[in-house]
Amino acid sequence: GRLAQWLAHRLYTPLVGGSNPSSPTIGTCLGQPNRFPFKNMTTMRERNPGREWSNAHMLAYFYNAFAFGSDGELSSDEKREIVACLKEWIPDLSDEELYGALMESLEWIGEDLQEGKDAEKVYNTMTGIAGYLNELLKPNNGDADRRKYFLCDLVRLSVADGNFDDTEKAWIRATADIFGIEFRI
Repeated sequence: GRLAQWLAHRLYTPLVGGSNPSSPTIGTCLGQPNRFPFKNMTTMRERNPGREWSNAHMLAYFYNAFAFGSDGELSSDEKREIVACLKEWIPDLSDEELYGALMESLEWIGEDLQEGKDAEKVYNTMTGIAGYLNELLKPNNGDADRRKYFLCDLVRLSVADGNFDDTEKAWIRATADIFGIEFRI
C-alpha cells in the first residue's frame, strides 16, 4: 500500500496539471474529439468490492496496466500520454481527481499483482474494463464509434516509449476482439 502510494506520487506528481504530450491527439487519429459518456459503474464495483470505481479510475487502471505490463516499465513519455488521454476523455476532471485516479489505480494494480498468480487478476480486471467500455462506447444513433478512439489511445501509449512490441499489439488485438471490431495495427 504505502510503497504503491509513494511510487504513484513519484510517477505522476510532475505531470498532472502540466501535461504536454508530443504525439498526435486522439482527434487526429480518427478526426473527431472524444468525450466520455458517463454511466453507472455498478458492474466494476461488483467485480472489485471495496473499490470506488469512477470512469477516471477505470481508464487509469487500464492505461497504467497496459503501459506497465508490456515491458515492466512506465516511462515518462507513457505517463505523459496517460495523463493526456485521461484529460481528453474527461476534460472537466480536476487535477486532484486525475491525480487521485492515477494513484489509486496504481495501488490497485499492485494489490492485484500480489493477489493473483501471473497477473491473472490484472488481466481479468482489464478484460472486465474492456467489456464495460464495449457497451459504453458503442455507436448510438449514428455517433462515431468511440471504441476506436480507445484503441487509438492504446497505440499512442505503445509508441510513446519508442518500442511498439508484440505484447502491446496482442493486447490491442484482444481489446478489439472484445469490442467485436476490426482494428488494423
